[in-house]
Amino acid sequence: MIIDKELLKVSDDDTSLDKIVICVVEKFQHGFLDSIAPASGSEDPLVDKPLNCFPYWQIEKGFIRYNQFSHLGVEPRSDSGAVTASDGSATSAPLKIRVKINDVNDEPPLLEVADSIQVLENKLVLLGDAIHVQNSIQNTDPGTRGSLITG
Repeated sequence: MIIDKELLKVSDDDTSLDKIVICVVEKFQHGFLDSIAPASGSEDPLVDKPLNCFPYWQIEKGFIRYNQFSHLGVEPRSDSGAVTASDGSATSAPLKIRVKINDVNDEPPLLEVADSIQVLENKLVLLGDAIHVQNSIQNTDPGTRGSLITG
């Protein structure tokens, strides 16, 4: 989920916004903030690498996103963390960011088979008693990936 300037607004009367730095001061439990912008001096983005601090201009350009990393076998419904903004001489109070995570049926079903199946010659076995399928999430509504709430 991209965190853009509509979701996280910064203003500073005496400092240009391109000089503002955002820092994560309370880590998220189920995810992190990363950047899809190319790293300085490289063509490769910092995707899947948690950021501690980043320039605000990356939010203005739509490069910062919330990346949920714990999803295998776990379907969290929400997450939260906190950030501050600094102009180099003063730092804002922490701003709590709350993320609502909508379930997505993205894990394959678990298929289990009984230890053995015995069949007598010329007889039938109903496999329903020997094969079990389990899905870790029952919500199949594709919906949206989630939403971000600040405050």
